[in-house]
Amino acid sequence: MNILFVCLGNICRSPMAEAVMRHMLAKEGLSDVVTVDSVATGDYHTGEPPHIGTQNKLKEKGISFDGIYARRVTLDDIVEADYVLAMDNKVCGRTKALCDPELEKKVVLLSTYGKGGWEEVPDPWYTGDFDLAYDLVLEGCSGVMEEIRAKLANGAADA
Repeated sequence: MNILFVCLGNICRSPMAEAVMRHMLAKEGLSDVVTVDSVATGDYHTGEPPHIGTQNKLKEKGISFDGIYARRVTLDDIVEADYVLAMDNKVCGRTKALCDPELEKKVVLLSTYGKGGWEEVPDPWYTGDFDLAYDLVLEGCSGVMEEIRAKLANGAADA
């Protein structure tokens, strides 16, 4: 099973989600069963580590971001992923634009897995609110984790 998180520059929200999801999977011993990656729709920060605000928030929570560096999404990334989770509508649209109509169905907002009351993870690059970004990412990742647990319980590790 493969999860791909997508945001605009791949230095704030999507690497935060990648790190949070990796952390959750490791705690449940599922790191060998589920792979996680994050990408950008733009190439603004290719090769850079997560934004210092993301780094600080993850350090505060005891979550590693080792090995996470910004890169741009490719069509192969989308094809190989089981979950393609965009942080906002603009990113979702840009990601779907890379796909044929059948493939674009797998591109959804992270909020799809949230408890409701929000649609997008506001970009802390602009808002400065890394606390809100973390809270929404955590909620969305928790919902994804619930679905993964259910799929694995039903023997759908390759689904």
